[in-house]
Amino acid sequence: MRLKKHLLFSLGLFLSISVTAQAQAVKKDYYPDGKVKRTFDVITKNGKGAGLVTLFAKNGKINQMQVVNDQGIANGPFSAFYTQGANKLQMFGSFKNSKVDGRIVTFHQDTGNIEVVGFYRNGKKAGKWMLYDKNGKFVKSKIYN
Repeated sequence: MRLKKHLLFSLGLFLSISVTAQAQAVKKDYYPDGKVKRTFDVITKNGKGAGLVTLFAKNGKINQMQVVNDQGIANGPFSAFYTQGANKLQMFGSFKNSKVDGRIVTFHQDTGNIEVVGFYRNGKKAGKWMLYDKNGKFVKSKIYN
């Protein structure tokens, strides 16, 4: 089985997560009520949940998608979604050693316009962060060291 996942983000940004390997199966974890809590696209390496992980809210909507290695450490792109109302993109960015690292973009739930553009370094805010109102108008910026 070939695993190939594509995530399309707003702003015309396209991120492709491609993993080609022999997959054992899609591993699933469940909430006590039987609804899916998390799925792993499991890749044959020590039989662990490496690859694309999808997290679900209790209402069944996708909450987050991320890439983890065979040690369960998040490394690579992630995207998070609003789970109330329309299941819209809330933010995207990347992890390094399970900490947010690199550029992050968040979106207003009601309009889908950019809310914040910022940067993380080793899980902490760094550099210039820009805030926008729900109509996409620049509001302010802040510098983090």
